[in-house]
Amino acid sequence: MDVKSERVFQWFEANSTEILAGVLALTVLLLAPVLFLAPDKEASTDPQHEVFDTLETIDERLVSPIFESFWIVEAPDGDLLRREPLLELLGNEQSLRADPEVAAKLIRFESARYGDTYFGVYTIADGVDKWLRDNGFGGLENATDDQVKLAAAELLAIEGGTDELGDNFSTQTTTERRVVEGQEIDYLTVPALAFPVLADNEALGGGGFTVGLGAGEATINKEEFGRDVRELLRGDEDAIKVHGVAIDTNLTSQEEGATAGPFITFTIIAVLMVVGVVLRSYWAVALAGAALAILMVWLKGITNLVGLDNSLIISFIVPIAMISFGIDFAFHAIGRYREASEAGAESQRRAFVAGLTAVSGALLLALVSDSLAFLSNVTAGIPAVIQFGIGATIALVCAYFVLGIMTPLVLMRIEERLPPSGNRSRMRTLGRWALIAAAATVAGFVVLFLIFFPVAGAIALLAYIAIFLVAPFWMEVRRGRTGETPMREAAHGGTWPWMGRLVGGVAGMRKAVLPVIAIVTVLATWQATGVKAAFDVRGFFSSGNEFVVSLDVLDEHISGGEPAIIYIEADLGDPAVLRAIDSFIAELDASQSGRFGRLANGDLQVDRGALLIVRDAMRSPTAIATISGATGVELADLDGDLLPESRAGVMAIYTYALRGGIPGEDGQILAPTDIPSRIWISEDGSEMATKLVVGLTGTREQTNVTKARDELEPLLAELEANLESVSGPAYVSLTGSPIARDEGLSATVRALLTSLPIAVVLCLVVAAVFMRSIRYAVVSTIPILLVVAWLYAFMAIADFNLNIATATIGAISIGVGIDYAIHFTMRYREELERTGIRVQALEMAGAGTGSALMASAASSIIGFAIMAFAPMPMFATYGLLTAVMIFFSAAAALLVLPSLLMLVTRDEEPEVATAPSGVAVAAE
Repeated sequence: MDVKSERVFQWFEANSTEILAGVLALTVLLLAPVLFLAPDKEASTDPQHEVFDTLETIDERLVSPIFESFWIVEAPDGDLLRREPLLELLGNEQSLRADPEVAAKLIRFESARYGDTYFGVYTIADGVDKWLRDNGFGGLENATDDQVKLAAAELLAIEGGTDELGDNFSTQTTTERRVVEGQEIDYLTVPALAFPVLADNEALGGGGFTVGLGAGEATINKEEFGRDVRELLRGDEDAIKVHGVAIDTNLTSQEEGATAGPFITFTIIAVLMVVGVVLRSYWAVALAGAALAILMVWLKGITNLVGLDNSLIISFIVPIAMISFGIDFAFHAIGRYREASEAGAESQRRAFVAGLTAVSGALLLALVSDSLAFLSNVTAGIPAVIQFGIGATIALVCAYFVLGIMTPLVLMRIEERLPPSGNRSRMRTLGRWALIAAAATVAGFVVLFLIFFPVAGAIALLAYIAIFLVAPFWMEVRRGRTGETPMREAAHGGTWPWMGRLVGGVAGMRKAVLPVIAIVTVLATWQATGVKAAFDVRGFFSSGNEFVVSLDVLDEHISGGEPAIIYIEADLGDPAVLRAIDSFIAELDASQSGRFGRLANGDLQVDRGALLIVRDAMRSPTAIATISGATGVELADLDGDLLPESRAGVMAIYTYALRGGIPGEDGQILAPTDIPSRIWISEDGSEMATKLVVGLTGTREQTNVTKARDELEPLLAELEANLESVSGPAYVSLTGSPIARDEGLSATVRALLTSLPIAVVLCLVVAAVFMRSIRYAVVSTIPILLVVAWLYAFMAIADFNLNIATATIGAISIGVGIDYAIHFTMRYREELERTGIRVQALEMAGAGTGSALMASAASSIIGFAIMAFAPMPMFATYGLLTAVMIFFSAAAALLVLPSLLMLVTRDEEPEVATAPSGVAVAAE
């Protein structure tokens, strides 16, 4: 018996009142950071990598003063180019421009092709309405469908008009020649079209806008603005449907995450009901419920104090892990306290000291090894995953103290005041189960309130303690004083003899069991290599969510791809540099892979950056004359490549464009606001940068992004080399939202491949040091490897992808696996020392600790299986995989580990350890 551990728990027993008062006081104090230090930003999911550094550079240097959101409008009946759909769209645009809050952030811009100024948005509805008014048809409200077709055909016939309108039509658009109003025209049927809404970027917080999780205040402002725009553009949606494409990633994430809240509640209810079933104790359920609520306060309070950011992982996945590990601590601690009580301890206090001393070694080793498994995630290099490791460790330490020590301590204090009841009437039993169900249900909702409504949750926690603990205890004490039978259950430690026989029986067949397990694990390991790192928005958000629907509509109707950015630093004033960039674009255009977006006319979907500025200027006689007159520099193009012959000519175009845009005959070709996102020149002129924006197709399937990167990177390396050869130092880097996601997934895989081995090695070392036996440490670690292999094989077979959420299950699987293995190994070791017979030691360990493991696993499996029904796929996946992982962990600990223990040990001379109470109690 560990004398130091015995003294520790004697101190807890002797000072239980003061300690309990301290726990409650600390809980009250931690409410302050819960209420007043809530994080105001999302934890970044971006690792340290050139891709993200380049994005930051672009946000600093090439930020457009315009924030552009992308919209798709579709006609349910299949054709937008009719009076009713376009009239509704036009009216909704006017509502957008008239809204005082939204209009304050919109910008005015000029339609270069049609010579009109518009406010915030310009669509085919505006163009058709104006043409109809200019040509005597009285606008859309007075037009027929045929007149709308005529107007659209005339607009698109204007030279260059398709650049502004036609390229935004659905790929399912059809054309036929018809006679309308006496004219033969291209009669278009357009089921959907896309258009941008333009707003003042600085008014919305400035900076760039990347589609992804982990946003700052500026991004949230833009997402909220996007939702305001969507509400106005939709109107009544009588004849149209309007979708904002990827306008609100973080807001959607927060809302979808909130839908998981009730399922966390149901999980807690189910877990607590299993506690009631196994321990057959109202007080254990009520105390565990209060402990879980207190733990939520401690977790949120401490994580807020240490400055962890907000994220779905911290807000939901860490509490889920805390519930699982915390209930496991409670089962083992209460179980051993009850065993000591059943074994004839002199008093409840003696039983507490004996039971907790016996289990303390296993609990402490489980705490340390689990914590190291979680902390291995700090090697990930991804802020959200690093903070998961820190947050989960905080949760684990708190759960160890509150559920592993304080819960059995308070249970002991209650039970010592209430003598065992001999009343087992049906009504009495039904009443007890009704109270257990009520306590479990209310505890679940208290935790839910603490997550979403901390003030209400704090009040609910106080009410829960008063109603389900203080009041019943006072009533039962009073009932005992009056001679009535109080509600004190007879001690049930949850010992199941049949579990011991099962464990011993399986170990007896180890010569057959271990080879079968080895073969299964080898096959599972091979299968696990098939798990893909992939991002599909359907794996995070429910399929009916507007965010997902908008992407489905985009894929259905628009041929272009998601923008990837090629950032270039070079001497962009040198015409040879621009020619090298032009050659790169031509080579990209010649690609037949289909991985790069195309416009409706088949041209490559690309924004040419600085090259576009120069060529638009050289294409326009008005621009050439204006710029030459303003700068005194002749813009000569002797070879007809639409590039000036001299560096001075190129720099003259940039200098003028940054102030006045690129003028055209009928208005501006490029406005001054179009220039800063395409060219950056340092104050002393020594550095210059631009960006090319290329559409990548099929980015919903991340393997397409990876293949596009593989195709682009050799071309980019060649471009960088060409730029350096013609004009000195140059730098080329690929980035953008799809590239950032791909790199994030690659970092997740790297983090998993790094953190898992680290966690296994650390668990092995700690177990060896703590148990002072390499043999037992190795045997206890083997189940971890089995669980990891089985879990990822299951993911591969069930077609689950590896992403930033599912990757965290690896750390939890190691934690649960080592936890279960340590508990069983230490109990077996002590039983072997006490009895000297391996089979008998296995049966006793299986009946005692094995029963607690089974009860803990059952409660967690039931609880997390409920999470599998959550509407947010990320949580449903997490719940299912966690339930499967816990099942595998329990199976490895109870069916495989005993056979391994039989192999590495032999029968010994028995040694009996005596607990302080005088009761023989094996220490775990």
